[in-house]
Amino acid sequence: GCHRQISAFAPAVQGSGFEQMPNVCRIRPPWHVAGQVRMMAAPRKKLPERSVDVMCKCTARLFKYKKGGNGALVKCYVERIVADFRSEDDQENGVLVCPACGTEFARHALVHGRPAYKMIGGKVTQKK
Repeated sequence: GCHRQISAFAPAVQGSGFEQMPNVCRIRPPWHVAGQVRMMAAPRKKLPERSVDVMCKCTARLFKYKKGGNGALVKCYVERIVADFRSEDDQENGVLVCPACGTEFARHALVHGRPAYKMIGGKVTQKK
């Protein structure tokens, strides 16, 4: 981590302000203190081959999605949605509720700078 102790013999230049600082890493502050945006790897441009049906817990089809990997469905990038089975009004207004039972199944989010839906745990299932 960035909060490791530095040797007591680390030179502190007079008048630099370092002598008042606590004896922690003086190389650079942690990213959340520096006010920087963390740069993360972006998802690949090419769509994955495997597509899954994203379904509500009430078994209503919500959309068909190009999913990569074998894990659980945590997020869906909007650009990877192939077919949307929600109503036209819901799609235009960005409403993320099941058309059959009215359960909210996801929230809007920006993941790696791209619009995505963050799935609410237990509300959706995926069918290969």
